[in-house]
Amino acid sequence: MRGAYFKADSARAIPRIASSWVVCAVLLLAPVASAAPIINWDILGSDGNTAAAVGLSPEVSGTDLTPVTVTPWPGGYCCFTAASDWGTSAAAPDLTRYYEFSVTAAAGTWIVYEDITLSLFRGIQAGNHGAELWQLRASHDGYASSLAFFNISASAADEQTPFSADISALGTQPGTVTFRLYGYDYTAATDYSGLGNQPGSTPLTGTGSDLVVGGQLVPEPVTLAQLGLGLAMLAFAGRRR
Repeated sequence: MRGAYFKADSARAIPRIASSWVVCAVLLLAPVASAAPIINWDILGSDGNTAAAVGLSPEVSGTDLTPVTVTPWPGGYCCFTAASDWGTSAAAPDLTRYYEFSVTAAAGTWIVYEDITLSLFRGIQAGNHGAELWQLRASHDGYASSLAFFNISASAADEQTPFSADISALGTQPGTVTFRLYGYDYTAATDYSGLGNQPGSTPLTGTGSDLVVGGQLVPEPVTLAQLGLGLAMLAFAGRRR
């Protein structure tokens, strides 16, 4: 009789164990409640031309911040990435002139995009100035719409102005997302503008920061479905026993 009771208890225990595994898997694989930095670009370590991508998780990598169809700062100072020859219109950016950088999720992982942090500055000479309006766009819609808008028209010359913007309109994305940061409303050929993280008072003032993308990492739906199917089969097998 004790053997029969043991077998019955074991049969009942298997579905309970399987159900517990399902609950644990859901809790472990669910995204965290708040966004966290997942990758940043080292503006602090920049020499004025570009900035290196630094993944903050083994599941995320990126390409360096790269100027496209603009003239990079010739070098000589640390802690900012700047360029000239931005778009001159104040109404909309020149879509051929931008900074480009990409974020890539590892195979089996998707990124829930949440926010972006950066600091921008502009040079000013007399009545002229560097780019003072900025738009962020991304490859998910072919760069058709603006994810975020930044206005530094009220800032002083070479003053770093920090921003944190919501980019959750990107949603959850697999693979690579490429971003383009467009500068425009530019009037002076000799005035540079860009991203700053200068901690001292020369050559930039104000509050700087690295360029940081925040979000959540989640397993791709296929992985979750396979795990769920496997656990369901385990639970079914336990019930049949």
